[in-house]
Amino acid sequence: LGAQAQGLVQEKDLVTSSGIDALLATAEQGVTDADARLTDARASAAAIQAKVDELKSRIATVRSTAEQARTAMENMQAQGVDLSQPGGFEPFAAEFNRWALNYRQALAELHRLETGTLLNAQIDSSGDFLTGRYVPAEADRPMGMDRGLVGLEMDLAQAQLKMTAAQAAAQSARTLRDSLAARRTEYQQRAAQATARLGELAKEVGAAYAELARLTGTAEQAQTTAIDLYGKSARAFTDAARLAAARASEARTAVDKLSAEAKQRSPDTLIADETWLEDLYKVNAADAQISLGRLYYTISDEAKQIADVLAALPQDLTPPGVDPAAWRDKHDEARTDGLDVLHKAYDALQRTRGRLAGQWTLAAEAAAAADLLVLLGEEDLRGVAINTYEAIVGGQENQPHLQPYVERLKALRRP
Repeated sequence: LGAQAQGLVQEKDLVTSSGIDALLATAEQGVTDADARLTDARASAAAIQAKVDELKSRIATVRSTAEQARTAMENMQAQGVDLSQPGGFEPFAAEFNRWALNYRQALAELHRLETGTLLNAQIDSSGDFLTGRYVPAEADRPMGMDRGLVGLEMDLAQAQLKMTAAQAAAQSARTLRDSLAARRTEYQQRAAQATARLGELAKEVGAAYAELARLTGTAEQAQTTAIDLYGKSARAFTDAARLAAARASEARTAVDKLSAEAKQRSPDTLIADETWLEDLYKVNAADAQISLGRLYYTISDEAKQIADVLAALPQDLTPPGVDPAAWRDKHDEARTDGLDVLHKAYDALQRTRGRLAGQWTLAAEAAAAADLLVLLGEEDLRGVAINTYEAIVGGQENQPHLQPYVERLKALRRP
């Protein structure tokens, strides 16, 4: 449930964590800017188009005027001069010159409208149109350019290209904006689904923790009983070892006072020689302490696992009133108690091995104590545990009764 929740928390905050709003705002501004550039490009193209249309209209009028003058001159040339009329040549010449002037003026105007002209410009003092340069006719005003139809049509073509590019840019900006908007909608839907699922998970987590609390409560009762019984067993065997040592000491003292013949008949002689009994009780006490240490390890490990799971849960999924730190404290307390009792058992086994040398069960007990100490964090005993298990297994890894030791040996060797 915790693993599911981790992914859902990210989904729930997807709109915020993804930065989609900032990206969408940037894209929206991009659309606004692209539309503004497109509007400017259209206005520029429209203004140039209007000038082109105006020039074409004026050129048509001027061309008509030129055609009219040319036609009139051609007709006059075809008809010739009527010299029979009084002053016959002068009226003809005046009329022809008038039409010729109109024709030249129309051609000049037509040339200016098509190719354009310089404004406020004249050739410099050299008067040479080939090598001279243009200078302002009026020094206080700059030269300018009155563009003709050819230049304006080139300007129009460029303006139309810019307008086409601006249209493409505006469309691209809209596509990006729409894509981001669709993604944001998707993120919102996913966030809503995640929020709903988190609500369901919160109920499931609460129910699971309630069951865990019930089970751990039952387990704690059994563990408390077991701790008490193991503790009593260890204390009983310790007391028995102490009594055995005291009885052996008393027997030795009594035997020392007897004659040689009496020693042979006295039960104290047998008791004085049974020093192994003290060690046997100590080994049994150590066995109870190892069992107690194994129980403390189980409590510590389970508490750590529960604390880890609770710590990994999102804050809004943690059951009310549940503090992961309390489970950490339980782990630390059980670990401390386990280390204490296992060190006592391990030290006791080390002191008794000399007198019970060669006992296979004693080696197994020592290996178990060292193994549990490693599990509780005493890494310096890993090598001891491995060596002891290896001695127990003795190259007989396939023997069924040795499999528990073989498995622990594998686990200890694992990095």
